[in-house]
Amino acid sequence: MASKSSQSTASLRGLKGYASRAQVRDLQTWAGVARDGKWGTATTRAVQKKLGLRASGHVDAATVRSIERLIGLRATGNSYINKATMNTLMAYTAARVA
Repeated sequence: MASKSSQSTASLRGLKGYASRAQVRDLQTWAGVARDGKWGTATTRAVQKKLGLRASGHVDAATVRSIERLIGLRATGNSYINKATMNTLMAYTAARVA
C-alpha cells in the first residue's frame, strides 16, 4: 500500500505506478501548472503543452512517445506511462526544478 505521501497514479488513465506528491509537484513546476501534488487532467494538459503537443488532458501514445524522447528512453509504443518511464520522468523533472 502506498504511503500517505505517495499517490497511486495507476488510477489515472494512461499512468501506471507511483509518484510521491513531492515528485508530482516538481513535475507541475516544470510544466508550469498549479502545484497541488496530484496528477490529473490539468497536469497532463500542461505536460502536453510543454512537449508541444495538442493538450487533450489524456495520456496517449503521442504523449508517451514525446516523454520517452525527452528523457532519453527508447520508445515503447505504449499508450500509457509505465513504471520505468514514470521513474525516469520524475528524476528528470526534479533535476530541472532544483
